[in-house]
Amino acid sequence: AAIGTPAAPAAGVVAGPTTPGGVSAPGPRDGGIFVLPGGEPSTLDPALVGDVVSANYIYEIYSGLVTLSPDLEVVPDLAERWSISPDGKVYTFTLRAGIVFHDGRPLAAEDVAFAIERACDPATGSRVAETYLGDIVGCGDKLAGAATRVAGLATPDARTIGITIDAPKAYFLSKLTYPTSFVVDPDQVASDPEWQTRPNATGPFRLAAYVPEGRVELVRHAAYHGAVAHLERVLFDLRPVSSLTMYENGEIDAAPVGVGDLDRVRDPLNPLSAEVVEGPGDLGLSYLGFNTR
Repeated sequence: AAIGTPAAPAAGVVAGPTTPGGVSAPGPRDGGIFVLPGGEPSTLDPALVGDVVSANYIYEIYSGLVTLSPDLEVVPDLAERWSISPDGKVYTFTLRAGIVFHDGRPLAAEDVAFAIERACDPATGSRVAETYLGDIVGCGDKLAGAATRVAGLATPDARTIGITIDAPKAYFLSKLTYPTSFVVDPDQVASDPEWQTRPNATGPFRLAAYVPEGRVELVRHAAYHGAVAHLERVLFDLRPVSSLTMYENGEIDAAPVGVGDLDRVRDPLNPLSAEVVEGPGDLGLSYLGFNTR
């Protein structure tokens, strides 16, 4: 999780020494609140996400069987380990003991299977399920409405889930780091039409508030199964205002710097030059789409 664990800052970021209230910004283990600029999410449903803005929040709220390390290696998340059959087609995951949802309910293998089944249900309307889960035997059949369940899933006990894919593929585990199969609470999805605004998940942060065009507020999940998040609370300001302007006004704690402002903030005569942090960029893809009609 980008906020939950240490990471190198993105290129061209200003990060001030104090919070908007004038209190010293929290250190790595101090707790406290951190205020950032944010974009409006198109969805908070991991089965539907297809954009970087929404994924920024989803990666903090939810979790999946595996994740990516800072070195972009596939590492355990909900699963503590896995094995692969000799023919390369059957993956058997063993879940960590003691994982709980944000409300304290224990996680079971059936919850992981439900997330995959739901993403492959045509009623869910996922545009990314075929891309990220289509290797699983039966995923395509369910997406096409030709089956009622994904045949390649098995849950022999509460901590074991087996996934059978249609052919050996070295990249399959990497696909599971994308949110499509991240775990949601089956009971909440079935009973609460507004579950996305208060998701009961297993990630390092709980969604405390979402106000469209206002804010997204995340609160640390103290019982998280991984390294507990450094910050007690993270507030994303969604107002359609220049993030650099908000930073200079003391309203947020960090802001990305665009190409148009980079020379200005690097100028040694500008006080902001002492607060510029440069490093690796975000792991995302930008593109231009042309209407050929």
